[in-house]
Amino acid sequence: MRLQVSRLSLVLVVVAAITAIPGLPLDVDLRGNWLLLHLLIVSPLAALLVVMSWFVRGRGEVLSTLAWLCLSIAMGVILVPMLGLTAAESSHNWINGHGWLSFLGFVLLGWSAARRRNAG
Repeated sequence: MRLQVSRLSLVLVVVAAITAIPGLPLDVDLRGNWLLLHLLIVSPLAALLVVMSWFVRGRGEVLSTLAWLCLSIAMGVILVPMLGLTAAESSHNWINGHGWLSFLGFVLLGWSAARRRNAG
C-alpha cells in the first residue's frame, strides 16, 4: 500500500516535529502551550493519515511507506498513556517510544525525499 504524500501532510509533519523540539531533553515536562500546539497540529495529521491509508492504494517506495508506517504507529503508541491504559510510572516509556518512532519516521521521510530528488 502506498500512501500518497500530499504537501499538506508534509507541512503538518514538519510543523509537528518543530513543535516537539522543546520536549527533546528527556527529563523536560512538555506541557502547556507547546503541547497544545503540538496536539493541534498532529490531530489533523492523524486524521489525514487515516483517510490516506483507507482510500489510497498502490505500490510505493519502501522508505516512504516505512516512514509513514513509523509515524502512524507513533500516533497509536501515544494513545496508550493518553487513554490511561498504563501505569503512571511506565507512561514516560510510552511517550519516549512515541517520540523516537516519530523521529525515525521524520528521518526516513527526509531520506526518501532526498533519494527521490537525486534519482529524478
